[in-house]
Amino acid sequence: MSIAGAATLLVFLAIAVNRGVNERVAQLDGELEKFIERFPTTEANDSARQLNELTADLGIGLAFKSGNRPDPAPETIEKFEQIREELDRFLETELEKATASQGSPAPESLRSYLETRKAELQAVRSHLLNRELPIWERNLRRRLDINQPWPSMLGLLNLQKLLILDVLEKNRLGQNQAELDSLEASWKLNQTLWDRPDLISQSIAILVAKLQAAALRKIDGLPAQWQKRAIAWDYQNSMLKSLELESWLNYGLANNPQMGFGDRLTPLEGLYIRLSAIDISQNMRKKFAKLEFENICSFDSGAFDAEMADSIAWWNQMGQIAMPSLSGQWRKAGKMMLDWELTQKILQAKTLAAEQGTWPETLPDLESKVCPGERWIYQINGDRSISLSFSKSLDWLLPQEGSIDLPLSYSSKQSAVSFQLLY
Repeated sequence: MSIAGAATLLVFLAIAVNRGVNERVAQLDGELEKFIERFPTTEANDSARQLNELTADLGIGLAFKSGNRPDPAPETIEKFEQIREELDRFLETELEKATASQGSPAPESLRSYLETRKAELQAVRSHLLNRELPIWERNLRRRLDINQPWPSMLGLLNLQKLLILDVLEKNRLGQNQAELDSLEASWKLNQTLWDRPDLISQSIAILVAKLQAAALRKIDGLPAQWQKRAIAWDYQNSMLKSLELESWLNYGLANNPQMGFGDRLTPLEGLYIRLSAIDISQNMRKKFAKLEFENICSFDSGAFDAEMADSIAWWNQMGQIAMPSLSGQWRKAGKMMLDWELTQKILQAKTLAAEQGTWPETLPDLESKVCPGERWIYQINGDRSISLSFSKSLDWLLPQEGSIDLPLSYSSKQSAVSFQLLY
């Protein structure tokens, strides 16, 4: 075959492949549209805008980004930055304890901050307790637009840390109603992230839930609703939606192969990018769908990621290099649900102790719903102290520097007769 003939054949082959890609893209666009319809576009409501202003007064960064936003005064930002690292250290040290205790006093700098910002924090708390839930902007049709309005997750996380700090201090001081108010405000604020499908929103929601679960373990006699709340939300299911969205973000290159490359791609290079993006996106969704049926207590994240990498077509060099490893995010969500299971058992034991005047001999429903086949082990020791532990040691639970790692065990030597229900 002549060079001219080979070139002609190559052109016709490229045209045929491109036509096939266009047909597949049309099919996938329909699937993407169904996914987007599950998360309707929302605009920020008045509650979100007002919370934005109140958060700015605390100097912790914006809870909400938009074109017309209040800028925190430099001095308020500086005051929070002065205590930020100490706040993180205190929460990590205090919340990782596996034993029941009244709690250590917060460092003087943190207590001073709470005192000097008492009015601003009360305004935030009152807003969250008495107004409708804030609603942030969400528009999946602009999912690849870096300029779309977006909640400041760092601002929300910092606000949550202050609320949890306030819960711990109020608990130590015996200010029960104020403690419950801060806890309720924290809970409501985190609900604003639960149905957001983006990965960063779900990651922050899990971080905050970890703070809440640990704080609840330190409180005696909580209302029964907190036992129901502890096991009410499926963080793994929410994370699966985020992972599905991540697959569609990778698919974005199929419709816009020049994205990130300017106009430097030739038509053949653009076709290759489109094919690669489709291959990556499809395989991500197929593999992530299997996570729904996995058990985190027997799940091998490394093997799963290796299997996902092997599913990429041999010709897809971009996929073999850039395939994201995200199964660990789903496993973190499962660990969070285990943390909540233990917290629910702790609250259950304390409630029964308050009602009976003694630690219960056993607890109902000790089988784990998160890890079928495993259970929680509840014991009353010879000194009438109690302990709760998980039946399986999870080898993949490794301490991470700068992260709060909740233990899957708990013990208390506190006298059961000291409990009172906070109704």
